[in-house]
Amino acid sequence: IAEALDIPSTDIAGICKDLLQGNASLALRDPNVLQTMAGKLQTIWEKNPTEGPTVLNPHKDMKIGEFELADKLSQKDVFLTQMRTSKCCTCPKLQEQFRHSATRDSIQQMMKDIKFNLSDDNLLLMPEFQSKLAVLHRLQYITEDNIVELKGRVACEINSVDELFATELLFENAFTELEPPYCVALLSCFVCQDKHATEPELNEELESIKAKLIGVGESLGEVQRECGVDTSSDCYVEKSLNFALMQVAYEWALGTPFVEVCQLTNILEGSIVRNITQLDQACREIRNAARVVGDTDLYKKMETASEIIKRDIVFAASLYVT
Repeated sequence: IAEALDIPSTDIAGICKDLLQGNASLALRDPNVLQTMAGKLQTIWEKNPTEGPTVLNPHKDMKIGEFELADKLSQKDVFLTQMRTSKCCTCPKLQEQFRHSATRDSIQQMMKDIKFNLSDDNLLLMPEFQSKLAVLHRLQYITEDNIVELKGRVACEINSVDELFATELLFENAFTELEPPYCVALLSCFVCQDKHATEPELNEELESIKAKLIGVGESLGEVQRECGVDTSSDCYVEKSLNFALMQVAYEWALGTPFVEVCQLTNILEGSIVRNITQLDQACREIRNAARVVGDTDLYKKMETASEIIKRDIVFAASLYVT
């Protein structure tokens, strides 16, 4: 059995004249065969223990007549001779000095990388940065002088979900008319990452929330596209939202037992637990954002939303959950 492998040229020290005959695939399965082949290899090496097996000369043995190759082979021979006659090879502190040299080279490379990161050559992402900056100007997160405005301060409070999307929902009063369980269902669309989960049937209110989310998402996607960000309305909505957990999150917020909640979806129990704990974090972040805006009603509502989902096995003190 033979297998073709791609090996970098830098990993090849040379091609030996000696031929080691044997079944490589059998050697990998049979320790005795492997030991026999290792003995043969040792015998070949002992013929010239200083330099190892004789290496083929590309110019003489392989009949490669390129002038550039011949010049490099000549340089190689000179370097090898210099290495063998160098006092460094007989120095008793060779290993220690080599480590110091390797450390110095590593530090020099780090300095080179830092200089590159601070230089104008490291501005390949500048067009994308300018496009996203234009989005923040367009949506009034920052002023023309790049000073953070109220919407920007609100967005800074949100980390566990899409801060741009969540901030727009907050300023469009998407949470205002919703009861805490529906707020939880809304935020579940941002935390659910299971792309292969089936979406359960939703009641009329949840369908209305879903339609609202899609509308805001399409609007945000279009604004970003117009500002030069590489996205579209459909792509942004698909990337940002997942409605598979809406019914599950809503029922959990109503107090439905965990066993019954698990029957509403094909998402694994562990993933449901993880998503609900992330929902708690999202609720607290929206609560903090409401404090920045000065919306006391929304602050209390999101605090209630956080409290009603923090129960039973999901928030039990367990090594496997925390």
